[in-house]
Amino acid sequence: MMKKDCDDYDPCTEDSCDTYTGECKYDQKVCDDDDPCTDDCCDTHSGECKYDTIVCDDYDPCTEDSCDSLSGECKYDQKVCDDYNACTEDRCDPHSGECKYDEKVCDDYNTCTEDSCDPYSGECKHTDVCSNDYYKRNIDEGMTVSDNGSYIMPYSLLFLFICLIFIYL
Repeated sequence: MMKKDCDDYDPCTEDSCDTYTGECKYDQKVCDDDDPCTDDCCDTHSGECKYDTIVCDDYDPCTEDSCDSLSGECKYDQKVCDDYNACTEDRCDPHSGECKYDEKVCDDYNTCTEDSCDPYSGECKHTDVCSNDYYKRNIDEGMTVSDNGSYIMPYSLLFLFICLIFIYL
């Protein structure tokens, strides 16, 4: 008796003949690497198994893209931009994906205060510099301080300054 030819010429099937029924069987070749983050398939030309990595890319440079190794689902976690300095505004640049740390502005526009930011709390501090010795030193040098903290030049110095301008004109 002649053996039945069950070749379907598909390299991705296991071809055989059922000995009881005499029918040909074509079982798909199993290509499974047990990694949910790969697309498993059989190459129809070579019959070799291929395990292509799943590409997780949402095209957002401010996310960390990955494949969950348990579920095979793509994850898109926000990029963490934290310099642990409460005096900066931390953000991710949506064009480059680079972290940016913008300094917090603490200027109260008062010339009699020195402005700073506490790097732990992020609170602005305004230290008075127009009181006591600092204030007295500037008064002794011929300057006066107005109510808003700005310095006023005495009239005699102002007059001298104006005269010098006219002399050089």
